[in-house]
Amino acid sequence: MKRAVMLTALLPAVLCAVQFFSCEQTGESGNTGKQEGNGTTTDTESVGTEFPELEAENFGGVEITFLVVEPNEVNNRLREINVTEENGDILNDSVFRRNVIIEDKYNVKLEVVEANVADSISKVVNSGDDSYDVALGGIGDSYASAGKGYLLDLNDVPYVDLSNPWWNQDSVSGGSIAGKNYLAVSDINLLSLDNMAVMMFNKKIVSDLSLESPYDLVKSGKWTIDKFASMSRGISADLDGDGELDENDRYGFACNLYGSDCFLFGSDYSISKKTRMISRRSTLFPSHSSTASQRPSRY
Repeated sequence: MKRAVMLTALLPAVLCAVQFFSCEQTGESGNTGKQEGNGTTTDTESVGTEFPELEAENFGGVEITFLVVEPNEVNNRLREINVTEENGDILNDSVFRRNVIIEDKYNVKLEVVEANVADSISKVVNSGDDSYDVALGGIGDSYASAGKGYLLDLNDVPYVDLSNPWWNQDSVSGGSIAGKNYLAVSDINLLSLDNMAVMMFNKKIVSDLSLESPYDLVKSGKWTIDKFASMSRGISADLDGDGELDENDRYGFACNLYGSDCFLFGSDYSISKKTRMISRRSTLFPSHSSTASQRPSRY
C-alpha cells in the first residue's frame, strides 16, 4: 500500500517546503484569531502576534524523521532542522534549542536525513516504506511529487491551520492547486528569508564615471528599471587588457541565475494566474484525503 508523505511537520512545530511563491493578493486577512486542536483560543497580542497554545503530550519517545535537501553551495549556510550542537551562532543555537524544547515537551526524537528529496519520496511511497514523516524540498520537486499523489493536503493535517500568521499567505493562496495545499512556506523556513534579494552599487564606479547617484534617484522617485538599464549600459570594460571579460574586469551589472526572477516578482508579476475551472480536482492531483470535494474549483 502506498504511503503519502506530509510536506509539513507533525506536532506544533509547523514546517514546510522551501522557496517563495508570487501571487495576486486577495485583500483578505489570513489570521482568523482561532487556534484549533488541543489548544485554546487566545486573544491576539497588542503587536498583532498570535502563538499556538498546544498542550504538552507524551508521544512515548517516537522518532520523527525529516527528509531535507542535501547541502550545496546554495543552501549550505543554514540548517533549519539539522543542528546537533550550539556553536555561538544565534540562528544555529536558536534552532538547536527549539529542537530540544520540542523533544522534551512531547517526548519525541527528531531525526534528519539529507538526501535527494524527490527521489527519496518516490521510493518510500511506492515501496510502502515509512522511513520519513516530513519532507522539506524544493518547489519544483515538491509539485512533481504532489502530481504523482505522493503528498498529503496540508489542510487535512491535524494541528495545521494555514490561515495562521506564521504561514506565508502568498505561498498558501498562490501555491494552492484545486483548493489543495501540498506545500507552503512558514517562519521555520530560514532559507526563504536568507535568500532575499538585494541590489547594491559600486560607489567608486558611479563617481569615476560621473553617473547619477542611485540614492538621489530613489529619493526623487526616478529610480526605475529603465533608468537602471540605461546606467548599466556601456560600463563593462576589459580592465586588464587580456581580451576577455572575467573576474578582474568591470561590469555594468552582474547577478546569479536567480536575478531575472527577482526583477519579475519585484515588478509585481506572477509566473501564473488561476483562471481555469475544473470539475474533478482529483483528476489532476490524486488525494490521500477522504474529504476531497468534487465541486468546481479554481487552480
